[in-house]
Amino acid sequence: MVKKIGIFGDSFSDPTWNDNSYQSWPEMLADQYQVTNYSKNGSSLWYSYQKLKKHISEFDACVFVATIWGRFYLEGLDKHLNINTNTWPTQHGVNLGQTYYEYFFSFEREQVFHNFMINDILNLKNVIFIPAFQECVIDNKGISLNHYANAELHHYGVLNYQGPDDRKCHLTIENNKTIYKKVLNAIESNLNSIEFSMDEFIPPSEPFNFYLNRNIK
Repeated sequence: MVKKIGIFGDSFSDPTWNDNSYQSWPEMLADQYQVTNYSKNGSSLWYSYQKLKKHISEFDACVFVATIWGRFYLEGLDKHLNINTNTWPTQHGVNLGQTYYEYFFSFEREQVFHNFMINDILNLKNVIFIPAFQECVIDNKGISLNHYANAELHHYGVLNYQGPDDRKCHLTIENNKTIYKKVLNAIESNLNSIEFSMDEFIPPSEPFNFYLNRNIK
């Protein structure tokens, strides 16, 4: 019987924000199961948490990729934003980001909300939890997807890279396959979390321009 799998998260589980030709780990998973992917590039934990709570009963298992705190979803405008106020819209001549941070923002409140959601997700049945960033879980000593993504950049000899990223889910072919195999095992073994190790990291075989600066001539 084909299992129905739901995927929730940010760009580390959303393969639609670039057009590179190879398969991402969610797309590989869709070859094995009936997959519905609610992930959205740049989305907040609150956005993905809401989607999970609404749709969790529709699936045999859910994969939740937890993003970092400090992202926001403006529901009325359907916009995904981060702490860079330059990305926030202006309404009636007022920059919403500057106004929010000057008058409404509370670091402590954001941390409490974030941790509440993380703890709730970790206690849900049939949810496989994956940290996109190490900082998304308090005192997390483990490896996140971002560790793999940064290790790939280090392989190419670039640090603090700010250019175009055409890696599906921020990962190369080899490490998308690594994540796929880990997620597949978690589904088949009924695991609620996945342990990653840099020992399982595979250096990219394709050249730099296959993934980064790909469309720059």
